[in-house]
Amino acid sequence: MAPVLLPLPEMKHPKDAFTVHSCFREGSRPAWIEVEVHARVQIPGLQILGLPAPEIREAKERILAAFPASGFEFPRKKVTVNLAPSSIPKWGTAHDLPIALRILTLVEPLPPGPPILASGELSLDGGVRSTGSPALLIELLLSAPEPQGFRVVLAEQDHFEFMKLLGWRRSKGLPLPDQVSIYRLPHLSQIRRILSDPGVPANAPESGAALPASPPAPPLLMPGPRLERILMIASIGRHHTLLLGPKGIGKSESLVWFKELAGSPEPAESWTRMVHQESRNEVPDPGLPARRVHSQVRPQHLLGSFGPKGYRAGELALTHGGLLFADEFMEWSRDSRESLREPLEARSFRLTRVQGSLDVPCDLQLVATGNLCPCGGLPSEMSRLIPGTSGTCRCPPGAARSYLSRLSGPILDRIDLPVLLGAEHQNKRPLEDGKRIREAVRCGRVFALEHYGTLPSCLSPNDLEKELQERAIHRLFESTRISLRYRHKTLRVAKSIQALEQTPRLESRHLLEALSLRELDIHLGPG
Repeated sequence: MAPVLLPLPEMKHPKDAFTVHSCFREGSRPAWIEVEVHARVQIPGLQILGLPAPEIREAKERILAAFPASGFEFPRKKVTVNLAPSSIPKWGTAHDLPIALRILTLVEPLPPGPPILASGELSLDGGVRSTGSPALLIELLLSAPEPQGFRVVLAEQDHFEFMKLLGWRRSKGLPLPDQVSIYRLPHLSQIRRILSDPGVPANAPESGAALPASPPAPPLLMPGPRLERILMIASIGRHHTLLLGPKGIGKSESLVWFKELAGSPEPAESWTRMVHQESRNEVPDPGLPARRVHSQVRPQHLLGSFGPKGYRAGELALTHGGLLFADEFMEWSRDSRESLREPLEARSFRLTRVQGSLDVPCDLQLVATGNLCPCGGLPSEMSRLIPGTSGTCRCPPGAARSYLSRLSGPILDRIDLPVLLGAEHQNKRPLEDGKRIREAVRCGRVFALEHYGTLPSCLSPNDLEKELQERAIHRLFESTRISLRYRHKTLRVAKSIQALEQTPRLESRHLLEALSLRELDIHLGPG
């Protein structure tokens, strides 16, 4: 006789008034965590599941201490918390507050409403500490899969930074999170009263505070005529530049001019960089990034690290949209210099580790400086390339060429302007007014964007090859065996010269000047 299947009794599950979410960094992007909770009659305790890191497992003790200190009674049951998705490791102390709020829904009638996105570390007395991730939370809200509203509950300092970033995005015309209300929670005991208020809408005109303005630029020294032209050409096209010369001729002073003439980064570039800055525990700064890297830098410092705790940005990602000053470039280790190949060429790089691969944008302008020989003097074999410059060299014969040979062909081929500087480029006249140089660079950029559609350093090979249809220009490359990358690089510099002079067509003299700026190729040989 066939068994009779009896219907199971209907199970009634309590319906939550809302859900609680947290945030973690998966690679370089934010990802959602849903905090789930279950309580059963058993010996009271708290267990956290979902591959928590040690600092998350320790949250159990912080929550058990913060509940009575805030006037709440912890459930007298065995409470199990799951951080979903459970297959991905979680880390950081920002999950303390969302876990505590989710447990509170078991014992407290918190005001119902939209889902909660919370971030904060709990102290033993119930206070809520900052976790320093407001930009990551905004990026997470912008990627919400459904257009539903959220209540964002933050610590006091995070709330302040969150509002500043919202104000900055509004001023730049960037999208804002939709249907989001922000709440400031100094202490866990105030959660019931705070959630009863409507909160501050993310798109309210008065909700965002302005970020501090950049400090005024320091007084500059007027560069010499040739260095002035090099600065303008490099700044108009955002060309990678290498300044080589004997010590004491003002190579470091020219870096201040590069920063002064650099254009403002695009808002989208600034935002991407600010999200990366939080991975290094830095305060997000929307201003022009100009980072200086010393000669002892390692490839990991430049590229960053990629592990179970997500992507920790390196100097290249933190300079996205700005300037990277490479001081004493010749003294860098070979591995560090060679790690710049892909970033300088593609303006991004792929970081491959055991956890997977990650594409990191780094659209930057490299400005490197260095000496011509180990002693920092002027080698006799190079004095003809830098006329009018005096200086003694204590190195044995041939040391300068061996020193410069540290620059591999592929790296030299990715630098648009490898320039030799001499003492005649140093001019100590105080700069009373640099408006002429700034205005020339500004007009050159406007000309390039109107006629090329982009800056010269970003012109595609197809656009550059069209210039060779001009017979006079094509003839200049016929007699010289150079690489395709070298040819395109020279054409990009020539297009910057054309933009500086604002001529309607690229002329042979622009190309000849671009070739003449590469004195280093005369000594080492072209690419």
